[in-house]
Amino acid sequence: MTQMKTHDTDLLQLDFFYSIELCLRRIWAHLPLFFSTLPALLPLSLRSFFFSQPINRFSKMLWVDKYRPKSLDKMIVHEDVAQNLKKLVTEQDCPHLLFYGPSGSGKKTLIVAVLRQMFGASAEKVKIENKTWKVDAGSRTLDLELTTLSSTHHVEMNPSDAGFQDRYVVQEIIKEMARNRPIDAKGKKGYKVRSRCMNIRINAPTEEQIVTVLEFIGKKESLQLPPGFASRIAAQSNRSLRRAVLLFETCRVQQYPFTNNQAIPPMDWEQYVSEIATDIMQEQSPKSNGASRLFMVRGKLYELLINCIPPEIILKKLLAELIKKLDAELKHEICHWAAYYVRSYLLLFFGNRVN
Repeated sequence: MTQMKTHDTDLLQLDFFYSIELCLRRIWAHLPLFFSTLPALLPLSLRSFFFSQPINRFSKMLWVDKYRPKSLDKMIVHEDVAQNLKKLVTEQDCPHLLFYGPSGSGKKTLIVAVLRQMFGASAEKVKIENKTWKVDAGSRTLDLELTTLSSTHHVEMNPSDAGFQDRYVVQEIIKEMARNRPIDAKGKKGYKVRSRCMNIRINAPTEEQIVTVLEFIGKKESLQLPPGFASRIAAQSNRSLRRAVLLFETCRVQQYPFTNNQAIPPMDWEQYVSEIATDIMQEQSPKSNGASRLFMVRGKLYELLINCIPPEIILKKLLAELIKKLDAELKHEICHWAAYYVRSYLLLFFGNRVN
């Protein structure tokens, strides 16, 4: 009984500690935009390099921001899409556009370039605003808080921050924009056409395109790349251009000149999940040492969550790491339960829109 009380006390201490840290993380997220970049998505070496020294706004910019194209004419990846968008914006009555595609494929870069093409440099002058939206959800009124970036021409937001109520937030924002930003009723397109969007899919870049971008950055930074070095980074990037550039910069911080056999470091959170998988495999018993290991694994999962790593990404990566360590007869069962809990999370978060 005494042992049980000790575990309960440990649990309360853990919850208290992580609640305090979660509050600190939220305060951190409301600092200026440069500092609000998610630290968890940066390798440890980059975090220490950028945040342990006096800040020079240009020299300390991440390469993903420093070399992000500002205009449609300077696109290295998706050149054909960029030119089509330029024609659409300059020569035609541009309809509503909906960009979609995998993470790291360059959607935001294209969107910002389109805004600059339409409105000039003023579209880049944004402000951060935290606002509480009162939305009518049928039988009740909800208070939902959302952080937005906005200029005089556009609003950037992540409706998914509101969970399954995101559609109500979008409806309220559209209503407000309709009140504050009049629409030209004399446009060529009728109401029904204006209410629809032109869907533009942005595919993940190929490894060859990623290599081209890495070589471009290397040339700008006056770096000598060994043969095949950029290709190895591209192969480990999972076709995410953002990830590839971050890995490239990590390698530069860790060791330069580059060598042919230089290791490409994994992202910190991925290494952390690998350690969790190792801890799980070492002990599964709920008694004595197993209970303390359970609390340790639980604490590490909390650490990932408060660093804004999505739960479904954690589960998928944890599954991949566990499969490497399991016998063949257990792999099917572990895949089943991983899929079950990922779906349970999505149903909880997004409601009945999950198929």
